[in-house]
Amino acid sequence: MEVRFINREDVDLVKRMNMYCFGLPEERVNWLAENVFSPENCIGAYEEGKLAASLYIFPFEIFLGERVVKMGGIASVATLPEHRRRGYASRMLIESLRIMRERGQIFSMLGPFSYEFYRRYGWELGFHKKKYTLHMEDMKKFGDPGWSFRPLGPDDIDSMNSVYESFIKHYHGGVRRNQDMWKRKFEEIKKFEKNFHCYGTEDQEHNLRGYIFFSIREEKFYVEELAYDSLRAKKALFYFIYLHDAQARQIIWRAPADDNTSLLLDDPGHKLEIQSGMMVRVVDAKSVLENYPFDPALKESFTMKIDDIYAPWNNAVFKVEVEDGRAKVEVLRSNVSADLRCSIQVFSQVAIGYIGLKEAVQLEKVKAPNKGKLDKIKRLFPAKVTYINDHF
Repeated sequence: MEVRFINREDVDLVKRMNMYCFGLPEERVNWLAENVFSPENCIGAYEEGKLAASLYIFPFEIFLGERVVKMGGIASVATLPEHRRRGYASRMLIESLRIMRERGQIFSMLGPFSYEFYRRYGWELGFHKKKYTLHMEDMKKFGDPGWSFRPLGPDDIDSMNSVYESFIKHYHGGVRRNQDMWKRKFEEIKKFEKNFHCYGTEDQEHNLRGYIFFSIREEKFYVEELAYDSLRAKKALFYFIYLHDAQARQIIWRAPADDNTSLLLDDPGHKLEIQSGMMVRVVDAKSVLENYPFDPALKESFTMKIDDIYAPWNNAVFKVEVEDGRAKVEVLRSNVSADLRCSIQVFSQVAIGYIGLKEAVQLEKVKAPNKGKLDKIKRLFPAKVTYINDHF
């Protein structure tokens, strides 16, 4: 077996794999191939010169608070049925780590078919959302905000992105969207999504303050994305939802993990679920530590041993000196004793902020011989709220 970037003549076979493995209609696969797919981002497993499996790496950027770093989004991990159970997916995942590191993609994310499977290779749960099932009458209380509403389209991308970034920067892990991503989003909706809409709310000076992507099906109002720059804008969008009370009885919305809408409603009897989401993996631990947004008020030095059998450059002891919000990182020999030790899965959760180091210690996922030193290090890695609403 050979794992490498695919040949251009194999693009049609990759398309057939995606239709077969994921049940995607041919029209949509063809559109994705023409508008999104690039052979330079697709690797394949070849058996006797013939493509047997493929994997795609999306070149994304994500926010760590105000900072932006590169991330490789793993998608379309597909194997033809006659080649399954032969380790092709495993080999491609391991090779993808090397490729992402070369490209400076220091994090990786994916939407798993099985958390157990991808956990073997270093990915770990890094996101969850709150799923609300609300009554339309819950929105009545917010009343007319005095702001206007209007449909949005490609001409509004700049103002929409401004709202999106002001919203997403409160979280760790959200994708930074460029113009092409926004344009493709609108094109895909127009071509494939029925009853799918985008509206915005504007203040008296005609500044866009929030927007909503939504669809209405079988008397249910599905919120696909809600972004706003203030509580007033959020309430305005809730009132906009209520304007659809003749079309829908229920509202379905997957909100960020820290969303506090329940505290705004008169009736707390709605249904609320916690749903697990994307997985995350640190591709390059040294670069992640160098780019991590440490508290500028903290100054500390420590050593950390990370266990990572599939990315040997991470399988080492790191000497970290934190000052003025930045870290200087030196890679030491792997057999040097360290102040703390953890797996790449745990470090990935701590680095993205899904859990803080304090919680990782409480869960006995981190070994630390010096408890006094550990108490100081824990302050450097607090829990953050993670959120991503891009699907790949």
